[in-house]
Amino acid sequence: MKARLWKPLLCAIVPLITAGHPSAFPGKAPPDPFHDVFYTYYTESRPQARRMLSSLLGNHVHRGRALINSGKIEEIEKRPERAAALYRDAFNRGERMALPYLYRSLQKSDPAAAGKLLDSLSTKEPGGWLAYERSLVMLRRGDPAGALRLLGAAVSLGFNSRDLLLREPLFDPLRTTPEYRDIIMRIKPPAPGRLTRMLDDIRRERLKGTPLHIDPAFSIIGELERKGRLAEAEHALTRLLAAPLAFNERSLALYRMARIRARRGDASGAREALARHDELFKNTRDEASGYRAIIAPFISDIIANDDAGLLPYAKP
Repeated sequence: MKARLWKPLLCAIVPLITAGHPSAFPGKAPPDPFHDVFYTYYTESRPQARRMLSSLLGNHVHRGRALINSGKIEEIEKRPERAAALYRDAFNRGERMALPYLYRSLQKSDPAAAGKLLDSLSTKEPGGWLAYERSLVMLRRGDPAGALRLLGAAVSLGFNSRDLLLREPLFDPLRTTPEYRDIIMRIKPPAPGRLTRMLDDIRRERLKGTPLHIDPAFSIIGELERKGRLAEAEHALTRLLAAPLAFNERSLALYRMARIRARRGDASGAREALARHDELFKNTRDEASGYRAIIAPFISDIIANDDAGLLPYAKP
């Protein structure tokens, strides 16, 4: 579990693999049953969610995705060996979308097996993804020339995640080289336009009143934090917290404030922000969006696993 306040909520959404076999439902796409599974898992009954997944395993259309999502639940509940077995089962049954899940799982539990899996894949597998992952292997082996060659191949095969590439620390030593800069220039980011802005507006409107509705200011604050501009991020959060906020936004703002203060070495400030966050959850009962009900059971785990080191500042 990554240490972010919103992680349990995202875990309920991110694992939902794009519906497979759309040709089986001509015309209008059917409702995705996995949304119901994870909603049930986080808000109602974990055993019931598992029973729902078990039922989907018996449906040949959904079996591969059901195996992947069963693996995600095993990962959430910290059973990585079971997760890897489920991902492998899905992959062996022909569910190619299980491949990155299997590889990432093996990287955590059995790096040697992950390497063997990667080496065993042919060029018939997802080309861009495979070449990108092999470029990372080259970097770990101390072969920057081989890494750049494979990264260039990945872009030629359709890899276009500039953000992922810019966030990967293994590439840091190569960022000033002409070869790396040339590869970055070859990646074509999505063109911004009026349609994109319109879709964003529609999406925000649809999310109002739900746990996913977040003020756009949080994106700016997150970017400041990622760039290490912590004082500016804290100032922006202070201004945000002075304004009226929905419960989920105030919760996120207080938690981000605690993280930033911890990273700045402000122990008393981190404790104060976490205490305010604790009081917010204690003093709020009727919260219409459902955010509190989803997040509350996981608060202690989130704080304990936060990579900013928040645990010493939390109340015992």
